[in-house]
Amino acid sequence: MIKTISVTNPDNETLVLELARPDKSGFVVGPVTGLGPVKASINTTKFATMDGDIYNSARAESRNIVIPLVFLDNPTIEDSRHLSYKYFPIKKNVKVKIETDSRVLETIGYVESNDPAIFAKDSGTQISIVCPDSYFEAAGGASGGFVDSEFYSVTPLLEFPMENLSLTVPLIQLGEATVGQGLVVEYDGDVPSGLEIFVSVIGAFSGFSIYEVATGLGITLNQTRLNAAISSTPAAGDSFYISTHKGKKRILYTRGSTTYNIIDALDGVTSWLELERGSQLIAYSATSGSDKLRVGLRPRPRYEGV
Repeated sequence: MIKTISVTNPDNETLVLELARPDKSGFVVGPVTGLGPVKASINTTKFATMDGDIYNSARAESRNIVIPLVFLDNPTIEDSRHLSYKYFPIKKNVKVKIETDSRVLETIGYVESNDPAIFAKDSGTQISIVCPDSYFEAAGGASGGFVDSEFYSVTPLLEFPMENLSLTVPLIQLGEATVGQGLVVEYDGDVPSGLEIFVSVIGAFSGFSIYEVATGLGITLNQTRLNAAISSTPAAGDSFYISTHKGKKRILYTRGSTTYNIIDALDGVTSWLELERGSQLIAYSATSGSDKLRVGLRPRPRYEGV
């Protein structure tokens, strides 16, 4: 069941439409369309010498969310109508977030129309939002459906009671830092998706690679090109970020307050990582200094519909 529909306008102001409590927002939400899977375009070729067609390709169309609203006194019908102009400005981009019993999903769209029925007995409007992305993404936050995972971990070893048994040698180990050779990523999205990779540098390294173990495909940074891009060599305190999402692919290196675009540091055999539904084993390596890197992954599931 859908609980709320939230819309955030370009000024970062959010309108929460709670379906069970329309008095809170001043809007009664009607039957919303465009929340299920979008239509796909199937491209085929006909041949004169055979029956039927030959499949060529397929693509999912953009999403069109249509939200019918009935105005309540807030404090007047006219005020509610003006609020609709504020939160659904035509031509502008808005973020639409849908919260259900089991998912919190979001997408970005552009307001195509806000068509109020000003002279109707039950005054209201119909909002049309065109979303270029065919799919919903899991929303951010604790309830958003994605979890950061790290290769680096600390195992607690301190137990009570304890006794050092030596006055000169430290025998008590408070914890042990370990760097995993691989990390299993569970992906429950409906469609393949990229991921975000966060790397903290705690010492000198060279030749960074991250890849899917089963296929061997992944991302490799050429150390010579990396050094040229940042006009230096990597050092403790630096960090870099990789996004493999389609339309958002980027590699950024940060040192202090300066961020460098290091997309040119990619090796020629690089393949952008993409997650499929199920479990995948992801690993990283370095020519030297692999233990000087703290690597984390953030999958962001994508869904066909609410």
